Amino acid sequence: MVVVQIVTSVWSKASRGAPGSTARAVVPEAVTVELLPGVRPGAVLVQRVEALETEGFEPVSRSLDVVDGPPLDVAGFRLVGDGDRIVVTRLADIRSGWPSRDRPVRAFTLGPGETGRALRNNRQGAYGGWTYSKVVVNVGFCDGVPTADLFTGVAPTFLLDEQASLR
Repeated sequence: MVVVQIVTSVWSKASRGAPGSTARAVVPEAVTVELLPGVRPGAVLVQRVEALETEGFEPVSRSLDVVDGPPLDVAGFRLVGDGDRIVVTRLADIRSGWPSRDRPVRAFTLGPGETGRALRNNRQGAYGGWTYSKVVVNVGFCDGVPTADLFTGVAPTFLLDEQASLR
């Protein structure tokens, strides 16, 4: 079974410095996985978590879905099965603001029991100023039933860090 957890933080210019930046800095890159009983083999569990400036950067699970796949496109990534492995590629994205990510990048290839984490941040123009975001995509390829601490119990096997200075 494959589990994808997307943790998104969103803030304005007001949280670029303290005290907002202090609250933003402690948002975890992974949270406990919400588990659903009876998920069919070959399915992908997708959990979306948001930590918004307007809500004090408190991580809140917004959705939990079971979808078919892989192959699957989710949160700017493509997951494709390759035998007993899952290939995870960050898709090209020229619409998410700065920095531009104009070509796909192979993030990692997971075998059973492995996890990967991809981090990126963006600055987007908005009415009244800039908005900023950090997106963390955790992917786990589980041997069997996933555990709640899949992403919080140990460091990820693989890491793709595409964070840039957003000055």
